[in-house]
Parts: sequence; C-alpha cells; structure tokens
Amino acid sequence: MNNVFVKFNLLIIAMICFESKADMPYQGQALMLPWGQAKSVDRAWGRDQLSEFRNQVRLDTCLQPDRRNNSFGLSIEAAVRASLDAKKIKTNSAIQRGYGLPIEDRSEAVSLLSHPLCEQDRADIAHMLGEDFVPDAASLKYLKDFASESNRERSSALRGDRKSLERFAKRWTVLMGCLAYAESLDIINPEVEKEADENFETALLKQGNVAKFFVGEFDQIQRPKGVWFGADRNGNYYIKLRAFAAKGTLTEDVKKELDRQYPTWPVVGLFQFNASTSGNAGPCVEQWNEMFSGRRTCQIDSSSNDQLLMGFASHGQSLNAYCGVQKIVQSFNSQINTVHATGTDRSNTSDRQKIKNPRNRCVSLVSRAGRGNVYSHFGPLRNSVKDNLKKVLECTKNALK
Repeated sequence: MNNVFVKFNLLIIAMICFESKADMPYQGQALMLPWGQAKSVDRAWGRDQLSEFRNQVRLDTCLQPDRRNNSFGLSIEAAVRASLDAKKIKTNSAIQRGYGLPIEDRSEAVSLLSHPLCEQDRADIAHMLGEDFVPDAASLKYLKDFASESNRERSSALRGDRKSLERFAKRWTVLMGCLAYAESLDIINPEVEKEADENFETALLKQGNVAKFFVGEFDQIQRPKGVWFGADRNGNYYIKLRAFAAKGTLTEDVKKELDRQYPTWPVVGLFQFNASTSGNAGPCVEQWNEMFSGRRTCQIDSSSNDQLLMGFASHGQSLNAYCGVQKIVQSFNSQINTVHATGTDRSNTSDRQKIKNPRNRCVSLVSRAGRGNVYSHFGPLRNSVKDNLKKVLECTKNALK
C-alpha cells in the first residue's frame, strides 16, 4: 500500500517535471499543491532570501517548471517532493569502502519517507555525534519531538492520508530552508557580499568557459543574485579559533598556523557544494541524471568541471536544492545499508552488536562523517562548531509553529 501511494504522489510530480517544456508557458500549475513554507522560514530567521523571486535558467526548470513563480524556497520544496519515493541511492567504490555499504544493486531503497526517524536520548545522540558535540538539553528535546512528529505524519501518509503527506513534506521543506540559511543564505553585510563576488570572480578566472552562463542585465557578467560563492573549512578550525580568542591568545601567527592546518576548499550555492570532479557531488548528479533520463537538456556531465559549476551555481538553484535534500537521503542510505554498528543508531543493533535488517532500521537526522561512521554532508547536523545545530533547530521549531 505504501509504495503504491508514494508512487502515485510521484506520478503527479513526474507529470509536472516531464510534461512542462522549459521553453513553453508553464502548463502544470493546476497540479501544484504549494505548501508555501519559504515565508515562515524567512520570518524565523529574520531575512527574506527564500521567498524572494529568482530568475531561472533552463536547467532549473527541470525540477521547478514555473518560471513566473520561482524562489529558492520553491526549489527546495520541489527537491523534497522529488525525494519522497524510495530509490536505490547512488554511491561509488570509495564511499562503499569507507562506510561499509553494498553495491547499488544489493542496497535497500531509501527516501525521506522510507524509514522512521530514531527517537533518541542523550546517549544515542552521543553515539552519533561524539560526546564533545552533543547539543544542549533544549536541542535534544526538540530533536526527539521532531522525530516523533515526523514519524506520526509518515505513518499516516503511508496509509494514504494526503494531508499527512503534505505536513510531512512541509516539515522537511522547513528544515531544509533553515539549513540553507545556516549554510549560505545568512548574508548580513556588504563585506560578505563582496567576499562572494570576489570568490565568483576567482572561479571564473579558473573556468573562463562558463562566463557566458552568468551574463545578466546589460550584458554584464555577474554572480546570480543570492547564490553564494565561498570557501569552507573543517569545523575544528572555528572551534580552535574561538578557544584561542576566549583565552586572549589569538595572535596573527596563531591564526596563520590554523589557516595552514585547516586549508579551505571552494563551495557554491544553497548547500555549499564543491562543484568539481574532486568534490562530493558526483553520486547526486548521477541520481539527478537518472531522474531526468528522458530529457537531454536536463543531463549534466559529472566529468566536466564547467558543467558542474554551472549546475550548482544556477540562478534558480534547482540542482543545488535537489542535491542538498539528497545529502540527507544519502546519510539515511548510509545508516540503513551499513555493516558498521558505529554508522547507525544504537537501536539498530542488538546487545551482541548484530545489526538489524536494513528495512527494519530507523535513521538519525544528526550524524558525524568519517570512515566507519555516516556518509554525511552538513556541518550543522554534525553540530560541527558546537552551536550551529541549535540555530537550525530553533529556526525549524519557530517556522513550524
């Protein structure tokens, strides 16, 4: 029953995505059931980045066909919808080796809806994050509440309740919107905008062939509005930086040494992807190509740095939004299919450390990456700087009120 219902829901999505032509007036609007969560997340964060109108390029319309009514929030919402149907999740040999995963054909199909969230206590969270990264009591309570409410909505949705499915999708759209603010959208001053512009110019100096993709008004090359170009670092860099500052021992030499120990890498867009063949987006691009296998203009060459940069930096952020949501699904896939007890919640193993059958496991929203742990992407869901998870959870709680 549950697979039939979910596939019916995804059939509606497929009609929207595949019947609407990018170069024709949008015909699928009557099929849309907008949940309109962008404004509630904007209010919770105190900005307006998710609900603001954004231009689109052809690639964006593969996921979100409505050119007249587009925003980052609607791109995220469309990505959540597209991630409800369980699929075998793309990986590669390095991921399989590092996280104890089977090859794709032998893996359990996974989606946002396929498995319940684990309703965890403090010890469970410590198992997933490490003791030093456990959040405060209020965050622990909300993680448990979020899981409980998500599971109730999921159970009803799988029994065929359309309203419960909408509430479930709303919950995950809100969470992803709050993550987008934590990752890239909280640009609060001109200096940060300047930094994004400088990083954009640096990217184009390295990849000059993509410049024409970014031609805007008055034939000027410009960074798409709201699309972040930045440089990311390991969270330990910021933890150590704060510790030295708190002790009053943060000198220029100390900072230079930390910069050397923790080098940066370029990231782009809503969910900070390294848009290159050396980044971690390859499996998601393959998933995207499979979803749109019948549409040539939606295909992305994952071996081309130029195509990856244009895709992840697109004006409407459809690919970036899709892969952001898929990073959650990939984390779930890692937990559901791993052979390592350290890579899944404690409730998924017996006292003798025998792991449950993949179809009978639950999944944790929070996790740490690293060999033998969980294949995961988001720093806030790792609580990587020890206060970023709390901000995302507070935003989610307030936006769902």
